[in-house]
Amino acid sequence: MPPALSPKGKKKEEKRQKKEERAENEKELKKQGKGRPALSLEEKVARKKLIMEAKLEAKVDLKEQMEKKREEWRLKIEKDKMDKKKEKEIKKEETRIMHLFMKEWQKPKDDLDCEDHK
Repeated sequence: MPPALSPKGKKKEEKRQKKEERAENEKELKKQGKGRPALSLEEKVARKKLIMEAKLEAKVDLKEQMEKKREEWRLKIEKDKMDKKKEKEIKKEETRIMHLFMKEWQKPKDDLDCEDHK
């Protein structure tokens, strides 16, 4: 009786057994002559060409996706810069208004005999 295996050990053991069974089945099929038939030279070339075209197409698609992402990031960064610039301008304006208010508030009150102060 084999020792108790951990869950990972069980999975590895199952994989190993499946691999062995597959190898045995392939050997039996080969003996019977029922294996996958060999490809002709033309079929090999055509298959290779299809694979290369698919790879090239995937590469082009990836390039397009990357370019699109770069453009999105560039626009996002540009927008962030503009937002920061606007924020800075708003802060400057707030400071300017606050200084004006403080100057106005600190002015001496000469007209104390107006109606509001009686």
